[in-house]
Amino acid sequence: MESSETPDDLSVLAWMHEAIGGELLAYLLGCEPAALPLFISGEKALSERQAATVNEFSGLRVQLSRQFGEAPSREALAAVLTQAGDEGISVARSVRLHVVGPENLPQGDDEVESALVSLALDAFPAFLLPPDSDPLPMAHLFTPTAVSMMLFRHPRAQEFSEAALRDPVLKKAFSAMNEATGHVALIYRNTGNGGGLQLSMLPSLLLNWAWVSLKGAEVNQASLAEMALQGLRLIRDALAGKACEINAHVAFTGVLLPEGIELQVGRGRGLVRSITDADRQHAPESLKGKLTTTDSTGKETLINYDGDVLLEYKLPYRLKLVSPMEGAPVDWPSDLLVPGELQETATRLRFSLMLAVDRENRAQLVQTWTHFDEPLMGGMSWNDPRLGSGIVPMQLTQAEVVSWQEWYDMMAELPVAKVDLAVTRVLRA
Repeated sequence: MESSETPDDLSVLAWMHEAIGGELLAYLLGCEPAALPLFISGEKALSERQAATVNEFSGLRVQLSRQFGEAPSREALAAVLTQAGDEGISVARSVRLHVVGPENLPQGDDEVESALVSLALDAFPAFLLPPDSDPLPMAHLFTPTAVSMMLFRHPRAQEFSEAALRDPVLKKAFSAMNEATGHVALIYRNTGNGGGLQLSMLPSLLLNWAWVSLKGAEVNQASLAEMALQGLRLIRDALAGKACEINAHVAFTGVLLPEGIELQVGRGRGLVRSITDADRQHAPESLKGKLTTTDSTGKETLINYDGDVLLEYKLPYRLKLVSPMEGAPVDWPSDLLVPGELQETATRLRFSLMLAVDRENRAQLVQTWTHFDEPLMGGMSWNDPRLGSGIVPMQLTQAEVVSWQEWYDMMAELPVAKVDLAVTRVLRA
């Protein structure tokens, strides 16, 4: 059923669009973001339920403006939408349910998972709010303020913690109690990271990891919940000693791959491909920058210091609990070192490229940053490729990539490990 809106409706829509952004407004109205300009201009009529929703916000706009003034009312609107109502779900989610009706959404397999799903569904609209105008460097490592505030006061957050303390695996991990922070665990990982973790912060970590992991893909409330569940299950399995895997990402600069061309490495465990914009979110701001060169024909080749080629590699994932009473170990546990196969593969990729490409300038694949895709927000390391390497940007041909794959495969089959020191020294030279 269609309904025509009044000029005030259109004014409220424009106000909401400015205050909370197009993504969240489209979520509330159950429409595509591309439809919003048509609604705001009046070219397309709102449905009856959409018009009723906008009318409700018209009254809220008046109340907020009287209490806070026009500018603060916009900030207050975001706070209203992300707070949990009497039924334990956020106002934003309640609005969407009124407009679109019940939806087919994920269900958890137990009470811990069910609580996490509820939190994910309510956190999703908070993630849709426009980012801070002056975001922190590496902002993806930190849960957005609106999401953190929503989770802090959400009733299902307490239910999640209580359910976790009844879970056979999680209750063992978070057995220690701190008067200031609640139940805590001391967890070390074979990604070279570890430390204390508050149980109350676990949902926030899982949801932010899920959101970051889905960047570049089609993100909706269902996919966010599913990804968060994957993270929770991975952590529980790893804590229980089960065999687990995560993806490690090693970025390189120096060369460009032909469009759509990939290499298979590490006996099927690794893939070399071009870096995407979603991958670049893991690169430190300090590595942002470009380098260009022009050949004798006038053709320009431009590379990024934060990488243009990515090695995506599946690694075994292990966690180790340490008693908070004992404190952090003096020496890093020998069984939690980053698997050597990752750096071995990166080194052989670099060396085999030099053997494969026959040009006046030597082809250089320079390692720039490494990231581990783990739900506990794995740390990262990086090297500035501008220091100590005379890179000449190079666009590889398809034939050169084929040769690169052949040389890499030969190095993987031969006992190259016996001369790894020599290979490393050549690369450094």
